[in-house]
Amino acid sequence: MRGEKFRRQMPLGDYTVDFVCLERRLVVEIDGPSHETGEQRARDQKRDAWLTANDFRLLRLPNDVVIGAPELAEQRIIEALGADPSSAPC
Repeated sequence: MRGEKFRRQMPLGDYTVDFVCLERRLVVEIDGPSHETGEQRARDQKRDAWLTANDFRLLRLPNDVVIGAPELAEQRIIEALGADPSSAPC
């Protein structure tokens, strides 16, 4: 990226996030098809609400983008890092 450091599989509260840049308060979640079920969506919404309430921004990327177009995934992360940390979740 641009020098920001990300931690992988880091606990935050009662949750474990895929990736987090603590300096920029950005969480990156890589979502597969299991996140499309109603039950998982409800869990994701609860988790997203907790992250937002604790001043984290969130970027969700589908597995197929990360695997099939990694340059696009990287660009989205770079754009999210450039966003104002006090802005709404990505």
